[in-house]
Amino acid sequence: MKYIILPLSVVVMSGLIASAFVWDCVRLDRRYAAQLSAVDGELLKHETRLITAVQGMPRVPDDVNAAIEQYRAAGGRKDRHAAYATLKSTTERSLNTSLDPTNPLARRVMDDVAGAINRRSLAEKPYGDAQGQYQAWQNSFRGRVAGNFVGVSN
Repeated sequence: MKYIILPLSVVVMSGLIASAFVWDCVRLDRRYAAQLSAVDGELLKHETRLITAVQGMPRVPDDVNAAIEQYRAAGGRKDRHAAYATLKSTTERSLNTSLDPTNPLARRVMDDVAGAINRRSLAEKPYGDAQGQYQAWQNSFRGRVAGNFVGVSN
């Protein structure tokens, strides 16, 4: 019996150290993912602001309505960003052709739309930085270890 205690204690200590390592990897992975989600929430806020401003137009063109529906139907983060790019280009094109710049209500809508687009474009840099950090984390050894224990959310 006394010959098995030392090997058993080494196995138990190795298991504890390994589980602590995995726990720390998962904790860091969740921190990076939460940081990315927070910055993406800022993008989402400005995207919602753009849709609200566009729907404030006196007459919303059909192509803009289609782009809004495509945006709302987007499933994941990447699909939503692609749908936003389509919405942005469609909205800018429609503003140049359908609104009268001498009308005060139309100018207000144009300012709201331009402000939402500009604020979102400013928020893209922190998102790109956070996404780059998260991708670098996932490509590291500890990130791959954490990826075995948590679902990849990107």
